Amino acid sequence: MEAKNLISYKPTRLYVTSTATPLNTKKTLTLSEKVANSKGDSKKLYALVSELTGTQSENPMPSGTSDSTLSDNFDDYFLNLNL
Repeated sequence: MEAKNLISYKPTRLYVTSTATPLNTKKTLTLSEKVANSKGDSKKLYALVSELTGTQSENPMPSGTSDSTLSDNFDDYFLNLNL
């Protein structure tokens, strides 16, 4: 590394380090509070994890217009498994 680059690197690195640590601490504190607020409520905790990871749950149930249609769809599915 050239001397000129090294001179400009040190203050920049010091600045990044000094600002990153408080930000990481604040992020950890905020996430800890959110987890603590969902204590005893697994649905709330699952929603928080989904929000943080960016995943969206899809409804695995087949769509049906009525209970009868839904039960017929399940019946067809399990009869056609060919176990």
